[in-house]
Amino acid sequence: MARRKTLPKEFDAMLKTASLDELKAVFDRTMLDARGGSSKQTAIGFVECPDELIIWLVEQGLDVDASDLYEDTPLWTRASRGRAVQIPLLLSLGRTSNDRTGMASRPCTQPREANAPTRRGCCSNTAPMPKP
Repeated sequence: MARRKTLPKEFDAMLKTASLDELKAVFDRTMLDARGGSSKQTAIGFVECPDELIIWLVEQGLDVDASDLYEDTPLWTRASRGRAVQIPLLLSLGRTSNDRTGMASRPCTQPREANAPTRRGCCSNTAPMPKP
């Protein structure tokens, strides 16, 4: 039987009420890197994901740094939403930077325009934001 690429629609609610065994059972029917929610994040990307499930998912092979539709990582999501309690856990499981999309490790190639808004995490905020 082929596994689903999407998490159940009620996954966010399950994170608040289901047992760890019930949450693990979701991955009997879905791929480990199945996506869900409005941002199409992995299970780790949901801020309500319990520590025990995060650890289990990483042990099974899920990338702790998997970004969502908007290129936000689970670490970035928690930091931007004031959910700092899981940041040490995510860092201990392999996250090595708090930048949003890995831009801090890439060299900037464009000079900054005067008074232009900057991209977070890119060369100490020296690169201009792309124009819409």
